[in-house]
Amino acid sequence: MASTPESRLSKKVRTNFTNVHFLKIDSWSTPGMPDLYGLYKWGNNNPGTFWMELKCTKINKLGLSPQQVAINLKLSEYNIPNYILAESLSRRQLKIFPGSVVQDCAKDGFKSMSHVACFDGPYDWTAVEKSVVQVSPHHTDLIV
Repeated sequence: MASTPESRLSKKVRTNFTNVHFLKIDSWSTPGMPDLYGLYKWGNNNPGTFWMELKCTKINKLGLSPQQVAINLKLSEYNIPNYILAESLSRRQLKIFPGSVVQDCAKDGFKSMSHVACFDGPYDWTAVEKSVVQVSPHHTDLIV
């Protein structure tokens, strides 16, 4: 069975985020549910979590479904960290969009300027991980 670009990106994320444990969510379980749920510890074993939707494109369009847009907006409404991690296969770039701007992503695609981080390949996975891991302003140490 051939792997999809999103499944390859999922494997890269799960392999290269060294301080995060991921639960992979199967899309058939709940349409629109983000692909990955990340768990990590920081400071004095304080828990941290986030949701991540993975998208790969050869063109500009990200292909976010109405259910994906709705769930990312709902997570943002409740201040639950969530992101769209989009990879442009043609540009060899990775962008991180906060879930609160999912409508911009759906409308403007990879060209959306609403991203919080952009990385050119080969990716600095440590920097990518730090872009999505939320820690208290008073504590910046991740527990390995």
